[in-house]
Amino acid sequence: MPAADWEAESAIILPVPEAEALVQPIRAEGDALTALGVPAHITILYPFAPPTQISQDDLVRLARLFFERTPFRFQLANVASFPDAVYLTVEPQEAFRELTALVVEAYPQYLPYGGRHPDSTPHLTIHTASSEALTTELKSRFEGHLPIEGYAKEAWLMEKRPDDRWAFRAAFPFGS
Repeated sequence: MPAADWEAESAIILPVPEAEALVQPIRAEGDALTALGVPAHITILYPFAPPTQISQDDLVRLARLFFERTPFRFQLANVASFPDAVYLTVEPQEAFRELTALVVEAYPQYLPYGGRHPDSTPHLTIHTASSEALTTELKSRFEGHLPIEGYAKEAWLMEKRPDDRWAFRAAFPFGS
């Protein structure tokens, strides 16, 4: 891709390693971000600042913000769909909504999904297409494997590189 077509992006996510083995084969089939280096995750804020505009002060600010949070348990409970994706539902949603609100409060210029979904639903995307048939198929594939128990203990800053791959930049552990 020509450098002129590349868009500098970053995201703050909560990685979900507990789900990786189960969702990776499905994500590899239907979510291009998997091949570009993005792990199974729940988005806290996308898009965030362009990587070249994230300063050391921003990294310290984010570290403090997340350190004020207590680690918590959650579940990936069911398969559901949006018009453009199939995903795993997250319970409790409120804990993830609070994380997003904290970052948006600190950085009000960055809204969830660019403001397209101001009340976004916390979720783990497993496929970026959606149809009733696909949702039914994926519900069948996950039958007997849900819920997946997760533990939220840190947020990650990921950034998109000029080759369109995403790379880990920083981890922000939650306090205890």
